[in-house]
Amino acid sequence: MTVFSAIKSRIAALSPAKRRLMGLLGLALAGGLYYLFIRLTGWWIPCVFQKLTGLACPGCGMTHFCSEAARLDLAGAAGENLAVALLIPVWAVFLIASLFRKDRSRRLTETAAFNVLAWGSIGILLIFGVLRNLKGFEFLLPSYMRT
Repeated sequence: MTVFSAIKSRIAALSPAKRRLMGLLGLALAGGLYYLFIRLTGWWIPCVFQKLTGLACPGCGMTHFCSEAARLDLAGAAGENLAVALLIPVWAVFLIASLFRKDRSRRLTETAAFNVLAWGSIGILLIFGVLRNLKGFEFLLPSYMRT
């Protein structure tokens, strides 16, 4: 048995809630490593959409958002990407509630709530992506794109 198949079988044996938690921890670890890389080298991944069009996509400012949040400057983080700053607490409450839910008989309700939250978040991000590029809404742009 290879190391990867052993890890895969151990992860498959975990409950869905624990798998979600492991995924969130893995995402946090990857983000932390990226943050350290940026701080040590000064290099970051550029936004391809912004490079090609000159417009800000809904995700523009995420690196600055995470850097500000890591320094616990939540107002500065919100200034870099307001939509994400508003969506993260909503998603956090949903995920924490689903982790600690004892009654698993309401799985359909949880799935429906997840779908509404996911599609609602996509809609909010699309509207945010359009608004931040319109005249008069420059305050929604990340700090490095404001004139």
